[in-house]
Amino acid sequence: MASVEADHDCYHLSGKFKGWCLYPDHCADVCFTESDNNLGGKCRGFPSRCYCKTYCAQGPKAAPRTTVAASPALV
Repeated sequence: MASVEADHDCYHLSGKFKGWCLYPDHCADVCFTESDNNLGGKCRGFPSRCYCKTYCAQGPKAAPRTTVAASPALV
């Protein structure tokens, strides 16, 4: 399932919600029972479907740049 990111929140299509999403509170309740990582739910699209909201961590950070000092030439 693909996630949609918006301001550090990700939404993914609920795996347990059945039918059209008409009541956001019902969607959120289903999302909470799906996973402890879900923060809520939202009805989106047409036909309206239930999308669960989770926290989206920033992507992996690049490793810090390291510099290697050249050893002095032996004379």
